[in-house]
Amino acid sequence: MRYLLLLSSLELGGAERQAINFACYLQRLGFDVVIAGLSEAGVVNKICATKGIKCISFEYRRNVYSAVQKILNTFRKAKWSAEKRMVMSMAHRVKNYVQDEKFDVCIAYCSTANATVGVLKKIYPDIVGVWYQRDAGIHDNPAGIHGEAIEYADCILANSKSCQKWIKDAYGKEAHVIHNGVELSSPIFTRKEWRSRLKVNDNELVCTMIANLSSAKNHRFLLELWNKLLYENDSLPCRLVFAGRFDDQYESLKEYVIEHNIEYSVDFLGQIEDVSGLLNATDICVFSSKSEGSPNGVIEACLQGLPVVATDLPEIRDVVSSENYGYLFSPENIKDAISKLLIFMKDADLRHRVGQKNREFAIRMFSPADNYSMIVNCIDKFSVRN
Repeated sequence: MRYLLLLSSLELGGAERQAINFACYLQRLGFDVVIAGLSEAGVVNKICATKGIKCISFEYRRNVYSAVQKILNTFRKAKWSAEKRMVMSMAHRVKNYVQDEKFDVCIAYCSTANATVGVLKKIYPDIVGVWYQRDAGIHDNPAGIHGEAIEYADCILANSKSCQKWIKDAYGKEAHVIHNGVELSSPIFTRKEWRSRLKVNDNELVCTMIANLSSAKNHRFLLELWNKLLYENDSLPCRLVFAGRFDDQYESLKEYVIEHNIEYSVDFLGQIEDVSGLLNATDICVFSSKSEGSPNGVIEACLQGLPVVATDLPEIRDVVSSENYGYLFSPENIKDAISKLLIFMKDADLRHRVGQKNREFAIRMFSPADNYSMIVNCIDKFSVRN
């Protein structure tokens, strides 16, 4: 059986990492698999090359399309019409490729890819088309092309209960929940080496958020929290570390740090390879996202045995143990967030106990072997029907 994993972008984020890991799993089972992106080449191409995974690009003029979207933003109907034309065009390009290469299954990750795979199924019924919802529809348009495309998907998956609920509410469709498969790779650097690189002392607490620096992740909230925390606790030895691609928010975040003179306590690492090593050097995971699907950055922290101070969202509760619920803060509530963070900062034993419960939960819920086999089994059912 031949699998095509379709991504909206070939830059690296949580969904892209999941696609790469699933591709490796399929290869170990002996399946032929290709990753394709509806964008220019990016970091995903480089990672695939190191793992022996073929990765191709159905590039479209993303920058031009984004500019057109902005111009048409006040004309919603015209805007979505432009999006529909783009998705239809990409679906026909993908269709020619899967037909020529005789693919059996196409699994989509993220919004544009999901819409494309739905249209692909409509124009090429021989493929098993899988829609895999990975967020609460922040880029979807149920009234437009997404609402049309989802009608043709053979199989609708969601990586969390929240995504499943969103699919039901937005489209009236039932989605099958299959959680992300997450495991930590061996660290490249030791805890001591990482803390030396960060220039933190042995008694200094490291709080880390692993997420690309985009507006949806709400890093600004953590900086405002951190500024207030330092002002009210000037003798508290601590460091805030952001690890993630420098997306649209990086410049403004950096300006905030400089303006408030907290450069000494905040690090921007960019996209890193050694996630396991950094988490091993971390004491508390922090996460301020406004909306999520199933955040790999939090799941990885839980696998490392870290306590989590994060926005109290259903999607966050889905990925931490019940023992950690009491340390989730009300959205946009800096006072609440600081109080939860200080509890962990002042109690090493509590950090360890809650972290271990998180680790046990994450191992049980996010096993790659278990969850990836569920995807394959689900697809097998539709393959037999086709």
